Amino acid sequence: PERESVMMTQSRTEHVITGNFDRRRVVNAFVLYAHTLSAYGKMRLELFADDDQSGVINYDSGLIYARRRIPLQLLRIGVDPWGAVYGDDLTAASPLWFNSVFAKSYRVTLYDQPSTKLPSYITAQMMMIGRYWSPEANFSWNPTIQWMQEVQHSRSEGKTLHSEGTQEKYRRIGFNLEWLSEGDATLLYEFIRQYGGLKEFYVSMYPHYRYEIREIEHSLMMRFTGELPPRTHTHPHTYSVPIEGEEI
Repeated sequence: PERESVMMTQSRTEHVITGNFDRRRVVNAFVLYAHTLSAYGKMRLELFADDDQSGVINYDSGLIYARRRIPLQLLRIGVDPWGAVYGDDLTAASPLWFNSVFAKSYRVTLYDQPSTKLPSYITAQMMMIGRYWSPEANFSWNPTIQWMQEVQHSRSEGKTLHSEGTQEKYRRIGFNLEWLSEGDATLLYEFIRQYGGLKEFYVSMYPHYRYEIREIEHSLMMRFTGELPPRTHTHPHTYSVPIEGEEI
């Protein structure tokens, strides 16, 4: 979870990551997080029924682009470079959502096209393979996202504004799940008890926008900060839980 602790390859070509689960698991989600794959970068996830990438292949995403280029008709000529991607200045997250399958091992393939305009290596901070949870009813209106910064401001006697700090920023998000069913509320609160404020998890608020700016801005690896969310029994069969947290 430390931002400075990343995987760094020795070249910008094809790389393969393999692994075994401790037991056969149900999988329906994959996230490559905080990576530097370019507009030409691709990834592939394969899930196998047995250890060491053997047995039946229960899922194969195929080789797909890890980022989405801005369509030609939407490029801001003179501002966006040719081949620009959505959210190029934001933390790059490439999620996959698919139907649940059983898996005992996996193989992840990363590929990027060498270029004189790019570093000769690829970096990535985290990779997650597992199960996602999505409530029957999504969050209510008025979700918030805020960019936080560590900057101190002061004014001189001549009223000049002096600012000290760094350009590093992180996000804080908040939304309210007001229409949770009994089952959803139970699953969510079990998750909150298990994770507390010490474990990070991935949140995608707009997963159907496929790497567009709305999804990218509202997708982050986060932890609960402050007090853990309370659960309110609002109606006989409905619960409400506000979610707040900060990017790791």
